[in-house]
Amino acid sequence: MTPPEITIASRALNSSRGNVWCSIGRGVVGGECARERERGVQQSGKLHFGYIYGIGLVGCVAMYCLLNLMSMTGVSVGVTISVLGYCLLPMVILSFAAVLLSLTGVIGIALTCVTVAWCSLSASKLFVSALAMDSQQPLVAYPCALVYGVFALITVF
Repeated sequence: MTPPEITIASRALNSSRGNVWCSIGRGVVGGECARERERGVQQSGKLHFGYIYGIGLVGCVAMYCLLNLMSMTGVSVGVTISVLGYCLLPMVILSFAAVLLSLTGVIGIALTCVTVAWCSLSASKLFVSALAMDSQQPLVAYPCALVYGVFALITVF
């Protein structure tokens, strides 16, 4: 049975903070709730690096599998990661541009499309030349554009 002051405190916190429930069972009511609120404020509006690493890992593995299916010689994981990472540099320029101007307007969307095209064409050109895949650049550029498009969405929004 919980003491009445803890029950009243949790109800008051629930009603004033928009359904924020704190851990009463751990024995700390006020300090635990304050830490939970601070953690929520610190992480609001921020994309965790785990998402970026996860998307990068899935993109690299997918491109590795796809390039091994398409080429006669095969490709190593290191080459795939290096090329995709090196060709991600224009996206860094786009993220610096996001500091100066809004990427949700017409100019920002056009700049984002140009950046995705630049990244995907340079990556596909490097893959095609390294793997001797003559006249297959559009086939390689499309999945590269999908990978870089996801990173562009993260940058824009």
